[in-house]
Amino acid sequence: MITREQALHAFHLGLKHLGQGKMVESARLCLEDAAILLSLSRWEDARERSITSIAYSVGFLHADYQRLVR
Repeated sequence: MITREQALHAFHLGLKHLGQGKMVESARLCLEDAAILLSLSRWEDARERSITSIAYSVGFLHADYQRLVR
């Protein structure tokens, strides 16, 4: 079970990396989805969308992405 704090942590990392990489628009859309999901208390879904945003921004080999998916 994902907690609110875990979801917010992933979201804030997504914000940190937004604007990096070639898929900025895709990353931004994921974070918009995550913000809506956070407002609905759908922690797991919000975390997943935030993680996807990070993958679009900096890639799945980045340390922040790797720490979140372990």
